[in-house]
Amino acid sequence: MQFCQTPRADREIAEILGVKTVYFVVEYYLKPLIASGKLKKTLPAFHHSPRQRYVAAEVDVPIFSADSVLEYCNVPRRKKEMLTRFGVYLAELNKLLAPLITEGKLIEVNSQGNKNNVGQRYLAATDNAATVHEQVLAFCRTQKYLHEVGEHFGISRKRDGIKLFIAPLVESLRLKSYYNADTCGTHLRYYTADKDNAVLTDEAVLEYCAVPRGKKEIREHFNAKIWTVKTMLNRLLKGGKLKYLIPAEPANKNQKYMIPQCAAPTLTDDAILSLCETPKTKAEVAAYFGLPKTHIHYVLGRLIKEERLAYTYPDNLANRWQGYVTVR
Repeated sequence: MQFCQTPRADREIAEILGVKTVYFVVEYYLKPLIASGKLKKTLPAFHHSPRQRYVAAEVDVPIFSADSVLEYCNVPRRKKEMLTRFGVYLAELNKLLAPLITEGKLIEVNSQGNKNNVGQRYLAATDNAATVHEQVLAFCRTQKYLHEVGEHFGISRKRDGIKLFIAPLVESLRLKSYYNADTCGTHLRYYTADKDNAVLTDEAVLEYCAVPRGKKEIREHFNAKIWTVKTMLNRLLKGGKLKYLIPAEPANKNQKYMIPQCAAPTLTDDAILSLCETPKTKAEVAAYFGLPKTHIHYVLGRLIKEERLAYTYPDNLANRWQGYVTVR
């Protein structure tokens, strides 16, 4: 039936076939095609709905069934959205939603004890998250801003709506926050307490910098904005709680940060000259300081020009075993 490439009502099909009796079309044309899998109903759960349509099996259209509703409600949806998507009456929708809610397959997100609430949304439960609060905890497995939580669950920002929505989780310590709300305002983030998240605090940064770390490493580890990391690092540097790996070039792109007690060597001319008391290759010097060879090449070249270092193979500068030794 080529004309069923778009959903058609039984009356439309009867008119196209030139048959006056709709019952005859349904019984002798449509039912055999449905049984053979060539045709499908858009409302399979409702046999006598006036909005019932028939469409070819291979055509991808939203079919109104419990499974399709649960799939569509992978994020909170209003009834109005479902009515528009599936093209059904409100009574038919309520008839399908009722058992799903009773069985716990569908969660009422914002009912507040009022089933007729205009802002009510419905969210499909999962195996590990059968309540709204469990859904929030699952959503916050990665750090989320307050507005992201509100947008995902359809909660208004008005009158601290989102804060009230997550308040029980925060009070029970199942949901924790980043940063200080009094100082960081809208930059407050929330995360699930049972997840091992790296929280951006002074203590956490100092612990992470027990070995030299670059600014990018710190930002990615704590999943924070670069300007937040910069502000914190500058404060810790001024307070003497951190130090530069390359103190002579604070703005160097290869700069790293470490605690003063860190055993890693600081890149200074004296440190290089001390290391090269015995000849060292460029790769060995780079590995010792934990920096790329390109940066070490620049520093070694300067010390060569100042005649504080010398080549071990001065007649063959491109020698693969070329080393550097301190001039005594």
